[in-house]
Amino acid sequence: MDNVMQFLFNTNHEQPSILVWVLLIVIAVVIPNYVRYRMEQKRSNDSVPTQNPARSAPRKKKRSKKR
Repeated sequence: MDNVMQFLFNTNHEQPSILVWVLLIVIAVVIPNYVRYRMEQKRSNDSVPTQNPARSAPRKKKRSKKR
C-alpha cells in the first residue's frame, strides 16, 4: 500500500517516472475526448423530433386585424 501511495502522490518529491508521465498524458487526451463524444451523442439523441401529444392537432391561424 505504501508503494501505491508513493506512486500516486509522489510523497518523496522525486521526478515522476515515465509510467506516471504516460498515464497523465493518456488521461489528459482520452478523458476530454470521451466527454466531448458523450455530449455530442446526447445532443444528437435530444435533437430527434418527437411529436408532443398536446400539439399533435394543427394550430389555428390567428386572424389579422382589419383597419
